[in-house]
Amino acid sequence: MSALLVAGRRVVLFICALALFGWAVRQAPRDPDSLVFEGADTLARVPGLIGQTLANLVRDPFVESQTPDISPRTAHYAPIANHTAHRIEGLVLRTDLKRAAPQAGWRLVQGIFMIDGKPRYAALAISPRMAVERVWLVGSDMLVRHHFAVGQAPYPHGFALLDDGSMLYAFDSDYFPLRIDSCGKRVWYGDARITHAFNPDDTGKFAWGIGSEDDIRKIDLATGRTVRRITALQIEAANPQLSVFQMRRIDDNAVGANPRRDTERFYDDAFHINDAEPLPGALAAAFPEFSQGDLLISMRSLNLVLVIDPETLHVKWFTNDVTLRQHDPDWDADGTISVFDNQNGRSFSRIVAFDPSGEKAPHVLLDGQRYDFYSRVRGKHQRLPGGGLLVTSSEQGRAFEVDASGRLAWELVVHDPRHPGRNFVLSEVANFPSDSKRIERVLACPVS
Repeated sequence: MSALLVAGRRVVLFICALALFGWAVRQAPRDPDSLVFEGADTLARVPGLIGQTLANLVRDPFVESQTPDISPRTAHYAPIANHTAHRIEGLVLRTDLKRAAPQAGWRLVQGIFMIDGKPRYAALAISPRMAVERVWLVGSDMLVRHHFAVGQAPYPHGFALLDDGSMLYAFDSDYFPLRIDSCGKRVWYGDARITHAFNPDDTGKFAWGIGSEDDIRKIDLATGRTVRRITALQIEAANPQLSVFQMRRIDDNAVGANPRRDTERFYDDAFHINDAEPLPGALAAAFPEFSQGDLLISMRSLNLVLVIDPETLHVKWFTNDVTLRQHDPDWDADGTISVFDNQNGRSFSRIVAFDPSGEKAPHVLLDGQRYDFYSRVRGKHQRLPGGGLLVTSSEQGRAFEVDASGRLAWELVVHDPRHPGRNFVLSEVANFPSDSKRIERVLACPVS
């Protein structure tokens, strides 16, 4: 028997022993505060890590960014017009709509697309005539991993177009965030993982992003460095009168012990912050209850949408009895807060609006049942002038626009041509007026 075969057997036996040890640890009574338990639990995860690494070597690296195609069989789609030098496959527009007039302006689409024969991270500029006019690729030479990983292509999750035409990118895992100029060149990569969202403030010098440890990070846009960090536990500690933050606390009965002051132990993913948007000065007059710069935050695990003063962390307003695992709360010009309500685990998602003054009850802006709209996780929305809505149904690989009366204006789907019946999960679509300075600047660089 060769030495290589013997060594291989020993590795397999070692992994099996660790797996058995892991099973035993998970069956045993737990004391989450015990260092012994923490060490044993870490060891117990090793077989899973090894198995995941081996699986990543043989699977499609984009598999976690794919989703079933639920496009109705009776609908008709055609490839979107493409005026660039790149070959774009799988990006289609629905053609059988007796549609409303689309909102004027350009659309920036960010996500994963089949470009020049392979899946690529990219942003696309779609003209008012619904044709792709520009492509900004995010190449592997621009990406920097923050930890060792094999064979993964994480979902791009977080995007912003800045005033100078440069773009911010974030990813679900693996990669540091990026700033890319309008010519597609990397300006910087950040110092900490950011995911879900980037929201620049009024100064143009900073943006708020969501960190990977249930934290909110204020990022210096000149350097990509973190200048301030707010954690979920800091917000909880600053508002001890609000029990909503304790919903996912470990509250074992501890019969016979009756312990006190043990409110700092939480289940995994206890808060899941997924957005933090500062109130812009241009909208401050519509929200007299708040101040410019106050942060509008979503905590998915608690079904919680709240507004805090970023200096004191005092909660000024909150709701957690309407949405279900929501994303993307937005300040709107009419003084309401609109939210992408995933309704995780139910049949349809929806867009809902809240009046923080309390004068009006929460109401549904868009009922997903009418459009077969459902994104179990993720998702973005944008209220448009005139009362329309632009919706990114991420987990359907789909975006669509409706007018004020609810009529579909257009619908876009991102197929994965390599796998019929599968779409790429779509990150975000945003509308910009044709006379927007940001659009003028991002289109100024002569790239295809």
